[in-house]
Amino acid sequence: NRHGEWWKAVSLVTNKEGFIPCNYVAQADTIETEDWFFKDITRKDAERQLLAPANKPGSYLIRESETQKGSYSLSIRDFDANGTESVKHYKIRMLDNGGFYISPKISFSDIGALIKHYRNKPDGLCRKLDRACVKPKAQKPWDKDAWEISKDSIRMVKKLGAGQFGDVWLAYYNNLTTVAVKTLKPGTMTVEAFLDEANVMKTLQHDRLVRLYAVVTKIQPIFIITEYMSNGSLLDFLKSDEGCKLQLPKLIDFSAQISEGMAYIEDKKYIHRDLRAANVLVSECLLCKIADFGLARVIEDDEYSARE
Repeated sequence: NRHGEWWKAVSLVTNKEGFIPCNYVAQADTIETEDWFFKDITRKDAERQLLAPANKPGSYLIRESETQKGSYSLSIRDFDANGTESVKHYKIRMLDNGGFYISPKISFSDIGALIKHYRNKPDGLCRKLDRACVKPKAQKPWDKDAWEISKDSIRMVKKLGAGQFGDVWLAYYNNLTTVAVKTLKPGTMTVEAFLDEANVMKTLQHDRLVRLYAVVTKIQPIFIITEYMSNGSLLDFLKSDEGCKLQLPKLIDFSAQISEGMAYIEDKKYIHRDLRAANVLVSECLLCKIADFGLARVIEDDEYSARE
């Protein structure tokens, strides 16, 4: 049974049932079992993942070609002519007899043998392969029926920030799932107005939108439970030591990621109403996601009303 990034599975040894990350399993005896193979990933997302802080020059991955069905590409983290970290891409071509090659001067029986060769020496590539790209951690599955949850199921851990309308906390749901909790000050909005809007917000699912998991509305203050983004807001991250070191290509990529999310919101005939760096969150691997979409519509405040 598949559930987003997590699949329900049964252990053949213990017969126990549980959820497992879909990117941790693959059909036996296929390329998908290799740690260096990334299925269903675009060229651009390959670059984003390889340039994430967890990876270093020489990190690599194999992905399916976007332009040629059934073909593969090798992506390697390296440097460009200006010394800026970048990603180089190489087409892996197939022989009629089923072999594979990047350079015609040497071919391999399978991609595993190709990887082994280029781990020993670059042999025409930008550098020799070092280690496979670190795969991003899948978010723990969320019970789709757990929408209005008990306040007792949330354990606050650390206050992350405070704003005009409430605070943001790092928390645990049922002591298992790491989440972010936004508490809204009493009087910020009516429960009825918030629930109407939240029911629409939870239907918006996209890789560039922060996931809205659940709410607590029976007791004030209202809690909004979302996925946790470890680098906080884009506004604060750009002021941090790590953020200050980012170069123009990465900043442009941030803009592109945000645009992807906004294009999705527009496609769904929805309006954010308050897009700014403080409402964009950054993950551990430097992926941007838009937050607080829809809240501006229901917050009872003159400043927001004036923007209608």
